[in-house]
Amino acid sequence: MYLVKPNYSLQWTTIAGYSPEKIVEMGGNLEAIPDWKVADNPATAIDVAVALRYGIPVRDGIVVDAIYILDQHRADELRRLHENVVKSHDHPTIKATDDFIDKYLAPGWKQRGEELAQDIAEGNQRSVREAEAKAKRDLEAPMKEELIEHWTSLGGFVP
Repeated sequence: MYLVKPNYSLQWTTIAGYSPEKIVEMGGNLEAIPDWKVADNPATAIDVAVALRYGIPVRDGIVVDAIYILDQHRADELRRLHENVVKSHDHPTIKATDDFIDKYLAPGWKQRGEELAQDIAEGNQRSVREAEAKAKRDLEAPMKEELIEHWTSLGGFVP
């Protein structure tokens, strides 16, 4: 789960693997979570928008289930991962190895590799489209008035 703060600080915790809703439902106190860690990147306007739809207000900001924030960034992450795989195949050592295998060990190796790369690219494109659709659906939900009021009372602005 993430804690989104009005200064766009983003913190996370994996406390017992429960969602914030489940913790509250079980009588837990989100304010008492001791081990928040600073995220690698600050919160974005989209992270705030998600928190204002699906979060739970706490003293310092809004706690939101990680899946909502991760889903907003999933399409970009899938694109980035695929680009890294494609770039790795351009490495001279990989190309030389593929040439050797195709010529001496398994004729057709490179052609099959190209076909597989195309299948993977198409699968990645489908996954990106699905991730984009999910992110869009999540942002179609209305922001909750009580979360907007809480957020602005802490000095946050509504994206």
